[in-house]
Amino acid sequence: MTTRIAAFVLGALFILPVSVCAQRQLVPAVRAVSRAGVAEAAGKNAAKAALAPSAAAFAKQLASKTAPVHNALRSAQNQHAVSLVPSSGLSYGLEAWLQKHYPKNVNSEIERQNQALIDEFVRVQNENGLYLNHWLVGNLYKPMELPTTFAVKNNKMALTSMKHFFEKMKWLEQFPAQGLNNMVDVYGAGAVRVLAKQLANEKMIVLGESHYLDEVQLAVGELLVELKRQNPSRRIVVFTEFLDLPKKPVAKDASLATYYRRVNSEPLVSLRKDNPADYNKIDYARPLFSLLLGSNFEVYPLEDKTIMEIAHREQGPLYQAETSLLALSLRNKTWARVMESKMAEIRKTDPDALFVVYAGMAHTSWLIPYSIPKFFAPENPAVVELTMTFPSDLNALYTLWDQDWPFFNVRFEPSLHYWKGEEAHKLGQYTGFDYMLVVPADEAVMD
Repeated sequence: MTTRIAAFVLGALFILPVSVCAQRQLVPAVRAVSRAGVAEAAGKNAAKAALAPSAAAFAKQLASKTAPVHNALRSAQNQHAVSLVPSSGLSYGLEAWLQKHYPKNVNSEIERQNQALIDEFVRVQNENGLYLNHWLVGNLYKPMELPTTFAVKNNKMALTSMKHFFEKMKWLEQFPAQGLNNMVDVYGAGAVRVLAKQLANEKMIVLGESHYLDEVQLAVGELLVELKRQNPSRRIVVFTEFLDLPKKPVAKDASLATYYRRVNSEPLVSLRKDNPADYNKIDYARPLFSLLLGSNFEVYPLEDKTIMEIAHREQGPLYQAETSLLALSLRNKTWARVMESKMAEIRKTDPDALFVVYAGMAHTSWLIPYSIPKFFAPENPAVVELTMTFPSDLNALYTLWDQDWPFFNVRFEPSLHYWKGEEAHKLGQYTGFDYMLVVPADEAVMD
C-alpha cells in the first residue's frame, strides 16, 4: 500500500503543474491556428493538427519522467510512504504534509473506503465505455488516489456525479437526432446582439468562460453593455469569481468542517469607478472590469480565499483547490450564500433586477454538481458558455455528435447556439448550457 502511495506522489509531482497552467499554455496554439488563416472547410482539422502534436509530445515527456520513478518505487519494501520518496524530489510543503499525515502508517479504514470507491469507479466506467472520452470523466470525476478523509468525501461526490453524467448521456443518445434538430445557430457580427435579446427577460444569467482569453472577456463586456442598452431602465448586477471577498480572521486550526462565513452579518459593497483603490483589487480581466465600472455596472466579489486555503491544506499539496470537486462545491456554496443575501437586499427596492454571474465554466455548467445555476433553480437561470475558436469540450456535445460536423469547425466569425422546442430546458441541463457563444481569435488582440 505504501509503495502505491509513494508512486502516486512522485507521479503527481510531475503532472499537477500541467493541469494548473494548461489553459494558459494552449492559448498561443489556438490563436496560431486562427492567425494562419486556414480555409473554413479545413479549419477544424488544421486547428486540431496544431494542438495534437503538442499534447502528444507532452504526454510522452511525462511518461518518460514518471515511468522510472514508478518502476523503482514498485520494488521498494519500506514501511513508510515518506521514506519511499527521495527528499530531493519533494518541496518542503509536500514533505511536511506527508510527515504529518503518514508518519508511520495510514488509517486502514480510510484506505479501505477509498480503495472501495476507486474499485467502484472502475466498475462503473467499464459499463459506460462510450462516454469515457469526456473531459469530466478524466478530470473532475477522476478519483483521488491518496487515501485521506478529504479524498473519500471527494470521491463519493465524484462517483455519484459520474453516474448521473452517464445517465444524462444515455438520455441524450435516445433523444431524436441527439438534439441536433433542436439547436438554433446564428453566425456573424450580430450574434451578441441576438444573444442579449434572447436573455432580456431572464431573472438570472450565468456566464461561464474559458479562462485567460482576451477575446472571451471582450465578448462578456460586449454582451453586458448590449444588455444594458436594450434594457435601460433595468438594474443589472454582476457577481464574479474573479474578485475576492475581504479577508477575515480565521483560527489556525479551522477546517472545512468548522469554517463558516456569516455573509449576512457583513456588508457586500460594489466596486466603484471613482475609487482608485478598487482598481487595485482587479488582478484578472482588468480591461473588462474597467469597462463595467466605467459603464456604471454594479460588480460584487464572490471568492472567499480562506476556503481555498483550508481545502488546499486538507487535501494536500498534490491537488489544487481550484480543481478538486469537493473544494469546487464548497466554494460554490459560499458564492450562493453571498448572492442570496445581496439579491434579497436588492429586490427590496428593485424587484425586477437582472442578476449576472461571471465565472469559469466549471462553476457554471449544468453538468457540474453543486454548480451555481443548480443553487438557483427556482430562478430558472440561463447558462451561457463563452469560448474562443471552438465550442467548449466541457459540454456533452463532443461525446454525442460526430466531430466532423460543421458545428465543431474553427470559428472565423462569432457564432451563437441555443436550444429550441419543448425540451429546450432539459437539453440545456443535460448538455451543460442553454446558450453557447463562440468568438474567433482576434488579430488585434494577438498582435
